[in-house]
Amino acid sequence: MHREALQLRYDWFLKGVWPGHVLWSVEDGSVPRWSDSVAKT
Repeated sequence: MHREALQLRYDWFLKGVWPGHVLWSVEDGSVPRWSDSVAKT
């Protein structure tokens, strides 16, 4: 099911010039915000 859903992601989400995901380490108990991810790109 998950694989089938992922194949439809381009129908569901706007394709932009921004990255589709951002990954970085955070300290325990930290809750990352959207603005934190923007700063990482």
